[in-house]
Amino acid sequence: MSTPYDPGRPEDRPSDQPGYPPAPPPAQGQPQPGGYAGGPAGGQFPPAPDYGSGQPYGNAPQYGNAPQYGDPYGSSPAAPATPPSDVQRAVQLMFLRVALGVLTTLLAFASADAIKDSIRENDSNLTPDQVDSAYAVALGVTVFFGLVFAVLYVLLALQVRKGKNWARIVTWVLAGIGVLGGLLGLLGTGTGLEKVLSVIVLLVDIAIIVLLARRSSNEYFAARRPAKY
Repeated sequence: MSTPYDPGRPEDRPSDQPGYPPAPPPAQGQPQPGGYAGGPAGGQFPPAPDYGSGQPYGNAPQYGNAPQYGDPYGSSPAAPATPPSDVQRAVQLMFLRVALGVLTTLLAFASADAIKDSIRENDSNLTPDQVDSAYAVALGVTVFFGLVFAVLYVLLALQVRKGKNWARIVTWVLAGIGVLGGLLGLLGTGTGLEKVLSVIVLLVDIAIIVLLARRSSNEYFAARRPAKY
């Protein structure tokens, strides 16, 4: 398609007519007459190669889920929500230990005369006032340590059930003290019933120590331990 003639444009002025200077050559990068900037004269470009119509692809292959890798920080696996049977038995024995301590305290109040007679048998030179004083001291010590052990065992039993390793260590210490106290109770003064209770408490403390030291208990407390990064 031809463009209209414009004598005002230098490229449209006829160079062979007098009075008209020849048209200057186009500047570099300017469009040629009838063409495009930077293109060949006449504005004709070679035809674009025909690559053919795109071939449709089938459905993309389905890949499986990416493999699951462990925690790069090395955290411990998820701990079981329910403690193993060894830990549960230890917790039950800890509550039983509390009940036995309360029973021992009540027995000390109920068997006051028997305890005083036992004190007189061990030392016949004691006066009645001295016997009463010895009984009051023994009763006070029994009540005090009974309450302390009862409160501590209840609190520790709740923490041991949750898998707190520090609570297990403190329980071992208290149970060891209980074992030592049970042995001293067998050698000391007291009624037959008190000595029977001392043996039962001694066996309970030993069982608590053993149950919390078993393999299943160790694995449970290790799994409940917080991970270190």
